[in-house]
Amino acid sequence: MPFAEQACREAEYALDTLKADGIVLPGSTEGKFVGDPQFNELMEELNRRMSVVFLHPNLHPTSTALGLQAPGFLVEFICDSARAANKFRSCASRNTHRAKALRDLNFSSG
Repeated sequence: MPFAEQACREAEYALDTLKADGIVLPGSTEGKFVGDPQFNELMEELNRRMSVVFLHPNLHPTSTALGLQAPGFLVEFICDSARAANKFRSCASRNTHRAKALRDLNFSSG
């Protein structure tokens, strides 16, 4: 996602050519959560298409800096998923987005 134009082209390819039902985005990229103004171009494209976006949890740099005694995926994935969804909704309401966010709270291996 750091390359907004390329991310838009990939989304177009997935949705138009491959006929995907939606796209997957990490909750954060390079320390920025989904919904950060850096990703406006991509968010606008997803809005225009009324896309379904699956927000996949990952560890944000602030999570790794906590020095948790447990693996981050046990503690922080749920928190980072919630933060990412909140940023997505915040961006959506601010820009009247029609894209829909889904977030993974099922951490099973299957």
